[in-house]
Amino acid sequence: RDLAEIAFQAFTNPFPFKLHNMPSNLSPYNWYAAILRGESPPLPDLDSNDSEEALWQTGLENSVLALTSYKISNSETLSSLPQTYREQLHKYSLNAAATEMLRQHDLKSTLELFTQAGLRFLLIKGTPLAYSLYPEPHLRERCDTDILFSNKEDSEAAWEILEELGYERRNTTTGEFVGYQFSCSREVSHGFHQALDIHNRLNDYQFFADTFDFDEYIKILSPPRKFHLHHAPSVVYMPCCMPACTVSPISQIGRAHV
Repeated sequence: RDLAEIAFQAFTNPFPFKLHNMPSNLSPYNWYAAILRGESPPLPDLDSNDSEEALWQTGLENSVLALTSYKISNSETLSSLPQTYREQLHKYSLNAAATEMLRQHDLKSTLELFTQAGLRFLLIKGTPLAYSLYPEPHLRERCDTDILFSNKEDSEAAWEILEELGYERRNTTTGEFVGYQFSCSREVSHGFHQALDIHNRLNDYQFFADTFDFDEYIKILSPPRKFHLHHAPSVVYMPCCMPACTVSPISQIGRAHV
């Protein structure tokens, strides 16, 4: 299993799997996997700077550094780690939390504009997972926010709003049976870019695109999960697991925590 699945199950399974007969030394990958399962694994052999760098890069590539910091914050494992790694991990976690605060504030105001314009939408994939299944949303690292609109007309109306806010639309393939989404981004503050994926169908793959329309999706949720982005005055409907599982095969470890 990849680290993404382990990270997801760490918060959804009340009886996490325990690894018995743990070897005295683990690869960086297996060390992170054990940490995410709630275990206290022995530290990998870090006799050289290269080995410590490998430990860091493994966590970075799998998007589990912030989650690792959370899991070991009050454990003996933290004190056993090299000082340079601890300092890096602390700075990384603070940055992840600050980035999420910027993302959240900007996203909230944008969603309010969509609501005021009478557009129907659902937040899907990583964002609802972050806000519903993780102790803090920044622990579920992600690079963008996916928004599903009820139809193409609404998604284009949303783009008009986004364009006025300064978003730039990336070049995407278009056509009735080619694609049902586009990406856009803008710089929000101090080098932080808010990236949005705007969908008018569940998926670009025709099989999934034709499986449900927007109204059927609402019925399937029956009722949809409701919760607030912090300090947001309006309720946001955020289905999570199904889109995250069906959008595309996970081609890179840690691509999504599901």
